[in-house]
Amino acid sequence: MIVNNNTQKKGDKLNWGAINQSIVELYRLVSEVPVNEFKQQAFSILQQHVSFDSGLWSEGIAEGLHINTLFLHNQPMEMMEHYQQYVDGDELAKTVSENPGITFDLDDLVDKEEFKTRSVYFDFCKPYGVEWAISTSIYNEKLALFHYICLYRNKTSVPYTANDKQTKNAFMPHLINAFKQSQYLSLVNSSDWRSSETGSAAVDQHGNIHQATDTFLAHIENIDPDWTGPLLPKFMLDNYLEEKKFFQSGYEARVSEQQDLLYLVEIRPAAPYTQLTIAEQKVAACLKEGASYKAVAKTLGISPSTVTNHVNKIYAKLSVKSKTELVRLLYTG
Repeated sequence: MIVNNNTQKKGDKLNWGAINQSIVELYRLVSEVPVNEFKQQAFSILQQHVSFDSGLWSEGIAEGLHINTLFLHNQPMEMMEHYQQYVDGDELAKTVSENPGITFDLDDLVDKEEFKTRSVYFDFCKPYGVEWAISTSIYNEKLALFHYICLYRNKTSVPYTANDKQTKNAFMPHLINAFKQSQYLSLVNSSDWRSSETGSAAVDQHGNIHQATDTFLAHIENIDPDWTGPLLPKFMLDNYLEEKKFFQSGYEARVSEQQDLLYLVEIRPAAPYTQLTIAEQKVAACLKEGASYKAVAKTLGISPSTVTNHVNKIYAKLSVKSKTELVRLLYTG
């Protein structure tokens, strides 16, 4: 995960040794800093290599540049309220969205003197001290989510340089990856579902997935091969905050309490008994020991027809067709 010094090109003036040390520091923050402090400290590390007066770190859906989460460094939140009237004409945001992984300068796209004649400059950029801006996006294709980081300078005499853009480009994937690790750890540390078969995801109140493990994605695709993000699949999305726990196609999933505006959603292969009601578990336990329907009814004090109803539901839930298959599943599961 460290930049390879061998990738340095002729004429490249970046200090790769110092950059590598700071990247190590970023990943150290994952285990040492609360997630709600991570972005501020990450910006402080980046500031050692690229000077800036304020900045923006956001995550959103590609379609319509919809923002899910937002962190502003040295800017008031009302900045984004004022920005809404200019979002459709934001050439920098549009360009970085179309070219993820590449850092762009606003000056690359618009002549500076011409830009200073526009209303967006007088009514938005100048009041918020945005004389120069560089921006980069990282795109998660599976979840259809963008991560954006923009850095602003307020002095007209200090434009960003090619080295500034290259440095930001080197940091960008590590800033995002380290934050996602921090975000994920803050959710899973309290989980009691820790195993190699458990998949986890950080999800907001609207069902948008912000971070997911490969195991989580693999389980979801096994259930619904046509699923794509950023929203949870339909069987989870429908009332998932109310249900908290549910079963689907041999998997069990649950939703944990909210932390830092996100919920932990976990999914794992379901043990046979966990999919059954208490009454069904009692019937299954008797069948597992070889009891007949009549014996089950007598043991549990219920009618034979009730036993039959429970058995039909057990077969449907566990996808078995006979008592022999059921017993085999119960012993192996």
